Amino acid sequence: MGRLFFRIFFSVLLAVFIAALVGALVLLLLYPEMAQKFTELMRDESASMATDSRLGSRPSLGYTLLRVGPTIVSLTVVSYILARRLAKPMETLRAGIRRFATGDLEYRAAPEIGRRKDEIGELAQEFDRMAARIEGLVTTQRRLLRDISHELRSPLARQRVAIELLSDRLDDDKASETLARIEREAGRLDALIDELLTLARLESGDHPDLNPAPLDLCKIVNEVVDDANFEAQRAGKSVRLTEFENCRTVGVAKLLQHALENVVRNAIRHTADGSEVTVKLGTNLDTIHVRVRDHGPGVPADKLDDIFKPFFRIDTARERSVGGAGIGLAIVERAIGYHRGRVWAENAEGGGLEVFVELPKLAVSSQDEAPSP
Repeated sequence: MGRLFFRIFFSVLLAVFIAALVGALVLLLLYPEMAQKFTELMRDESASMATDSRLGSRPSLGYTLLRVGPTIVSLTVVSYILARRLAKPMETLRAGIRRFATGDLEYRAAPEIGRRKDEIGELAQEFDRMAARIEGLVTTQRRLLRDISHELRSPLARQRVAIELLSDRLDDDKASETLARIEREAGRLDALIDELLTLARLESGDHPDLNPAPLDLCKIVNEVVDDANFEAQRAGKSVRLTEFENCRTVGVAKLLQHALENVVRNAIRHTADGSEVTVKLGTNLDTIHVRVRDHGPGVPADKLDDIFKPFFRIDTARERSVGGAGIGLAIVERAIGYHRGRVWAENAEGGGLEVFVELPKLAVSSQDEAPSP
């Protein structure tokens, strides 16, 4: 039982007690003869108690409880019933709102609360109408994102083929340079569309390769670091795995690899020229943690949570100059969240940004099982 129940319970108990006391006083004021009888009764009771006291006997605790107990029990029961009737639907609605906030957009409160005709029932119905509207908007947004991405890929693929054919027929160096630039931009657009598709599939749960299985995360991290270091060297940078432990988890290998690649490549884009991106892989009792640090300008403290939102850019000009589209870290957050993990960022001491990825560790006794995340 929550705080709301106890607040209502004690409020109702106090209200019932005051109402009973006030009611008794009103009756005594309206009916003086009743007050006189009550006075005589109290006088007789006092005389009886005085006689018992002189004889050496006093009213027992059991006798007192027998006289007062039924009234206290009745007040308590009535207060409990009223408090429970008021608090239970509110607790149900609060739990439902939490479910909706965590992504269960199909949740509706009215069926659980029941067909109440009071303000609580109306509140549940209003919540259901709001939830249906939000679900429709989110579903439409996801479908639009996915459909647009699909529609863009076909003409883009044809454009790249046409550029390649035209490039083979031209001997002019300037024309070839222009076509090469067009091809690079088409490649960037193709990568952006691929990221949009991945993001749309993760948000809608419609991903074709979501088959969780036990996997060696150390192997994935090593592959990501090797590939990223090869790419970073061309820009005068480097990536190095400074700490690692053998660890296993349950998940989708391609999805985790994609997420970790996005974190490391984001660090490469923003780290200073000639600097090194460091990656650490470690474990504790029941979790695996990956830490990726760059030596770039960092992120304002009030923007650390926003960098995981789709299309968010701290500095539009800077992001465009390094080739960022604002989707990579959004994919990371959703991919890690799918694996029941979490990701966050902190400004590192001495400069730079450090991204933390935390995943559940696969227990040794269950390595042959492959439960769904």
